[in-house]
Amino acid sequence: MSSVALPLLIAVALVLSAVLSPALLSRAAPVLACVPRLAIGLLLGGAALWLLAAAAIALALAWVLSGPRLLPTTYGDVCQACLAASSPFSPDSTLATPLPVITLLVLPAAALAILLLRGVHTLLQRRRDTALEHTAVRSAAEGTELRGRRVLMLSDPTPIAFALPRRRGGIVVSTGLVESLTAAELDAVLEHEHTHLRQRHHLILAVLTAFVLPLRRIPLYDVVLEAVPHYVEIAADHSARGQCGTPALAAALLKIGEHRHRPMSSMRPDPTVPLLHVAGPDRIGHLVAPTSTGAAWMPLAALLGMTLALATATVAVHGPYLLLLLRGCGLPV
Repeated sequence: MSSVALPLLIAVALVLSAVLSPALLSRAAPVLACVPRLAIGLLLGGAALWLLAAAAIALALAWVLSGPRLLPTTYGDVCQACLAASSPFSPDSTLATPLPVITLLVLPAAALAILLLRGVHTLLQRRRDTALEHTAVRSAAEGTELRGRRVLMLSDPTPIAFALPRRRGGIVVSTGLVESLTAAELDAVLEHEHTHLRQRHHLILAVLTAFVLPLRRIPLYDVVLEAVPHYVEIAADHSARGQCGTPALAAALLKIGEHRHRPMSSMRPDPTVPLLHVAGPDRIGHLVAPTSTGAAWMPLAALLGMTLALATATVAVHGPYLLLLLRGCGLPV
């Protein structure tokens, strides 16, 4: 393989993955909806893998390019020795450029560090903002027991059900919900919301906002941002359907869907606050008449194939660097 072929192939795979993944994910949705938790893992894992593969381009180029040194002679010699030790290519195959090779090592690390720091800042800010929203909800609700579960009860005639993080109060329902649903439908709603808490869906949405939202200009990240909340709701639906049956859950969703508006509108809730609602688009149709999975297997196979290709390339590049770090580069003291 030519020394420049590896970074070029990774770049092509990245572009194809970013552009084609939205269409493939849409067509593979009938299969992914059958395993929503696996779908969430595939989407978030694929997003992380794409970033690592992007960093692998610069790391692979560091093997095949040579340029002026920025480090002092002794450290520069050690850096070159480390690169030569990790590289699968012959030193004779390097190409001379005016670009210092050390920048190819520093830039990916710096970009990932900036993304992580920005994400952590977003998480901390989100935590402060949502604490205020949750406090307002808790102050307007009364703690009680409903169908064997602890809930916060809002005095509101509109059927409302959503979940706050457990430490912020847990399941919130309205008096209107209790009055409008049968016992079986109410059990289905409570099981749905309890699944959000049990599977820690608020953490998933927080990670999505902190680390995926900043990259949504990339088509792959845009579709991940849109799809993960949908599969989160389907995962909660699966649990509720298994415990309470499809008719009860579908009927509850239908009744709640007739009154779609944000809870406690007088408090001007922030749309980024992770309120996991029991109502959602197109979920009743999925429950009562799921789409055939026959035509979805081929796009899913293509999606998995691209993911495997990116994973292989990422391991092929990051692996030698990681092994070198574990052995130590022998920097002088």
